[in-house]
Amino acid sequence: MLSKKKGQTALKEIISYTYPKLYVGKRWYIGFYAFDPVAGKMRIKTIKINFIEKAADRRRYANELCKRISRKLDEGWNPWIEAENSRAYHTFTEVCEKYRRFIEKMFADGNYREETYVGYASYLRNMVKWNGSRKVPITYIYQFDRLFVSEFLDYVYIDRENIARTRDNYLTFLRVFSSYLVQNSYLKERLTEGISVLGKRLYRKLQIAILDGDIICLYDY
Repeated sequence: MLSKKKGQTALKEIISYTYPKLYVGKRWYIGFYAFDPVAGKMRIKTIKINFIEKAADRRRYANELCKRISRKLDEGWNPWIEAENSRAYHTFTEVCEKYRRFIEKMFADGNYREETYVGYASYLRNMVKWNGSRKVPITYIYQFDRLFVSEFLDYVYIDRENIARTRDNYLTFLRVFSSYLVQNSYLKERLTEGISVLGKRLYRKLQIAILDGDIICLYDY
């Protein structure tokens, strides 16, 4: 089971905000703070209303606009996140948990064979674990990029000293996972495009009799 605590904390950061209020002076404007996930901090958003000539009209307009903005903020709107890209700011942990439940349902419905489900679940678990061990782990799903994929594959093949076939199996999983992200509007393109398999000529020929009960243990590698 993937940890939800970190993902929930990061998600709260995205929807953190202060309610808007009117600032009066030489320049009249409505201002409020909202968390910017790219900058990693709260930033002020201002809306100028000097274009309205009369002070009374400005106050009336500001009062209505503040109410509308407050409602939108309460509903989860963030001014720093474009609507079409809002899903890109879901946390990596949250999306991985959703994908785990997705493949679990696919298996339960008979769409995945047991070995496919067990393999994908294991690859996913190992990817999340590896990300958590990095000096700077990714937080949001938009940070799942080609560099992340390449470094993870190098970790599987080089650091863990796996054979080429294992590395290529992980690549197959990452291609499927990337397709899921695109289909569900978390990302705009598959990030595994252009990353090639190492090739059968590099595979070691393993002549090992594997008992059915041992397959789960092997997937953990």
